[in-house]
Amino acid sequence: PEWYVTVGNLRIHPTMLEVVNNTVCRDTGFSSSYFWACLERLTEELRPEVEQCLAKRDELQEEIDRFYESLKVAGTSPSSPEAKPLCKAFLEKIGYIEPDQGPVNLGT
Repeated sequence: PEWYVTVGNLRIHPTMLEVVNNTVCRDTGFSSSYFWACLERLTEELRPEVEQCLAKRDELQEEIDRFYESLKVAGTSPSSPEAKPLCKAFLEKIGYIEPDQGPVNLGT
């Protein structure tokens, strides 16, 4: 929106700008201008990957929409018990649902 504040190449909601400038960065030793410069660099760096992910999401959504429309045309409700295994198999086939890889450990 036009009322967002421009910081470098970023467009920031005024409330977010205020929170970062007056709360997040306060007493950290980092200036808010440093924070925004780092965020701008990060968004530029990640933009290609994010755009690829969004394009993939759009492709998957189109496939899902077509699949559910085909169920509807066939007179089958996606929430019916007989459709649930079909839906799961379809979502696995297109890579929307991936096989369980077992336990995951996270650390910092």
